Amino acid sequence: MKIILVLTLILISINISHANTLKFDSTKGQVSYVAKGRPAFITIKGVGNGVTGSLVDEKNILNGELFFDLTTLNSGIDLRDEHLKNNYLEVDKYPKASLKISNLKLPEHSSDDQRFEGVLNLHGVEQKIIGTYTFKKSTQIDSFQAEFKVNLASFKITIPSFQNITVAEEVLIKVDLPISKIE
Repeated sequence: MKIILVLTLILISINISHANTLKFDSTKGQVSYVAKGRPAFITIKGVGNGVTGSLVDEKNILNGELFFDLTTLNSGIDLRDEHLKNNYLEVDKYPKASLKISNLKLPEHSSDDQRFEGVLNLHGVEQKIIGTYTFKKSTQIDSFQAEFKVNLASFKITIPSFQNITVAEEVLIKVDLPISKIE
């Protein structure tokens, strides 16, 4: 009887301390941006890949950090990309951005947009951000998606301007991460 009690306690303690880690496939995860220009009819879009990091699931609450290689950003226009990376984001000094996330509630099923707060490190500046996130699930989690706005001036990024086109201070960022593994 004592052996059964001891084994039960051990199994309970292992189960309590065990946390799942959601890993992302860095070849498939994307970060995209949408920036409005002035004149207002201009929309600038770009996308990059190479998101790494993980979110740890402890009792259906996720915490973790994601990292993104800014050098992969591509808008489809080489000169614009060169200006963005070299003149504004200064990727030689700040090649990566990171997003720390804590206390994300993991839903039982695919979720509608839910609000989150995180800390974004971009251009050497850390700022609190607020956004929304969703999970897509079938039998397990298939993907994590998040969206938030970034005020460029808050991150000490000069407002991009070229040939009488100026980008608005606020840029929409979207993160789409297929889950590659749950450990």
